[in-house]
Amino acid sequence: GEGVEVSLTNAFYWFRVAASRGHRGGQYNTGCMLANGDGTPRDLVEARRYFEKAAAQVHTDACVAIPYVDRDIRRTLERLPAAIEAAADDGDQRRLESEQRELTAALA
Repeated sequence: GEGVEVSLTNAFYWFRVAASRGHRGGQYNTGCMLANGDGTPRDLVEARRYFEKAAAQVHTDACVAIPYVDRDIRRTLERLPAAIEAAADDGDQRRLESEQRELTAALA
């Protein structure tokens, strides 16, 4: 509303509350925020789960989103081994841990 600070973290929280109560719009919006990393760390696998829940309730946009998330998961899986190797070769521990977390999430 007017005069209220925009907070993606709060938006994510409330969309997840709605999603947990079976609201298909909440499920779809939670999936979108997870897929984009808005208000929460990016998690494509979890995003897909929320899109599947919304799609099961015939949320058209969620049905359309699933193949795009699948594509992004495949691309992540293709890219990460080389990124992990490069981070290890550079001795960049922070980047290495970040890449490993992303790979773990993609494989979940």
